[in-house]
Amino acid sequence: MRQPRLPLLILAAILPAIVPAWPVHAAPQLLPVEGPRTFVSATGSDAKCRPPCCTFASPCRTLQRAHDYTSAGGEIEVLDPAGYGQLTITKPISIQGHGFAEIFPGAGGTGITINAGAPDRINLSGLIVDGAGQGRTGILFNKGQSLTIEYCVVRGVTANGIEFDPDASDQLAIFDTLVADNGGFGVQIAPVGGAFSRPFFPRP
Repeated sequence: MRQPRLPLLILAAILPAIVPAWPVHAAPQLLPVEGPRTFVSATGSDAKCRPPCCTFASPCRTLQRAHDYTSAGGEIEVLDPAGYGQLTITKPISIQGHGFAEIFPGAGGTGITINAGAPDRINLSGLIVDGAGQGRTGILFNKGQSLTIEYCVVRGVTANGIEFDPDASDQLAIFDTLVADNGGFGVQIAPVGGAFSRPFFPRP
């Protein structure tokens, strides 16, 4: 003798009471894992970057992504010639461009903006900041303890090549750097509050 089948509507009402509700967990967020040294390359990728990121085996594509994945006091290494986008620096860091890392400020923009902390030291080496007659400023220093620029080229912007806006104790050092073909000053020092602050140029 066949067992009577329960109507589908009754089954639909019974099953939720029998089967326990499984907890739903949100997908884990992939937070930056900062390292003391990161890498960028013309063949790198920001979109595919997952922690650990910007390693030698899996470099980033832009300096900004590498900056964000570099721990304070760390270093960014450029592996090959390419354009690496605009950059805003907010921590103590060194960048080794090896003479072939190019930064385009974009129309009316700034190539490198430095908004670091009061005790932070910034070192830029071997970078080419080329405004191509469209970018406004090459390198703009707003805040930090010191800025060292060596073996760099800053050219083709419509305003100042390097603009240094220091507090009284901030320091600037420039070595073996070409600043040319800009619409404003090659290097402009405009202390905050209008008080004069002597830049620091140590001898090598």
